[in-house]
Amino acid sequence: MRDALIEGGSSLTLMSRPIIPLAKWWLSASIAWPLMACGAGPLAEPTPEPPPREVIIAASPPGEGPVDVILAMKRGALNLAPGSGGHLVDGRARASDASLLPHVTVNRRGVAVVQDFDPGEADPTIRWDLALGERPLRLQLHVEGSEHQRVDFGGLDLREATLFNEGGYLDLEWSRPPRRGAEHLHMRTVGLLRVHHLGRGDVQVLTVENLAGRVELSLDGPLRRPARWDLKMAAGSLRLEVPEDTSAAVVAGGAANVVTSGWTETDGGWRLGESEPRLHIALTTGAGAVELVATPIAKRHSK
Repeated sequence: MRDALIEGGSSLTLMSRPIIPLAKWWLSASIAWPLMACGAGPLAEPTPEPPPREVIIAASPPGEGPVDVILAMKRGALNLAPGSGGHLVDGRARASDASLLPHVTVNRRGVAVVQDFDPGEADPTIRWDLALGERPLRLQLHVEGSEHQRVDFGGLDLREATLFNEGGYLDLEWSRPPRRGAEHLHMRTVGLLRVHHLGRGDVQVLTVENLAGRVELSLDGPLRRPARWDLKMAAGSLRLEVPEDTSAAVVAGGAANVVTSGWTETDGGWRLGESEPRLHIALTTGAGAVELVATPIAKRHSK
């Protein structure tokens, strides 16, 4: 079942033709026959209109419980935001080639918006502007290519999410507190990944795998509940910003070069604050560089 409306498709135009009187018919024929004899031939078929290049998405699975949302984009720019006007997934997908428009599937389990054709070496224009509704959901997001992807989880009831960034620039934030904090957020990246306002996002368990590229994580505020982060870096760089009034502990292992600012080194890691840690971080590294930064409270309040 699909819940998608496609605009811009071919249309049929009906043209009325008056009845030609006999004398006028003879005159028309006397002109047309010589033209046909000269090779003009019959009138050409009308040129078909171009295929659709935009799909409008307004998907709402039946029921009220948590559902799955799958967004898979092989090429293009994504803008994902909260507030879908009553639908679970709402918005538009545009492409310079109709073959690059996504397929939309809706069933009782959830919604899938999938672009399953890879343009290869071509450089098409593809853009998705989508919004997610307030229904409890589990999200899988897979983006490829070098475009800038913007994702805002503010105000959502996001139970868990898995994000794969392969080669692009993924910018994730919570513009406002969620309806419910996610139990688990798993991100895997090859490229540039920036995550803002993790404190506001209220993620209980965060897993980040940096295969190659740069990852920047910013707490930007107090934790709403204790949290655990599992940060794994095979190669590349990682920058972690935590407000200086947050009680946090890092347990590190690996060969990466770790530079700290405002953290206190301990046996096997670093500490921030003297009270019982509310943020526990397990850091496993291969090659690369890590920055642990304690941000001033004034900087946090200015955001």
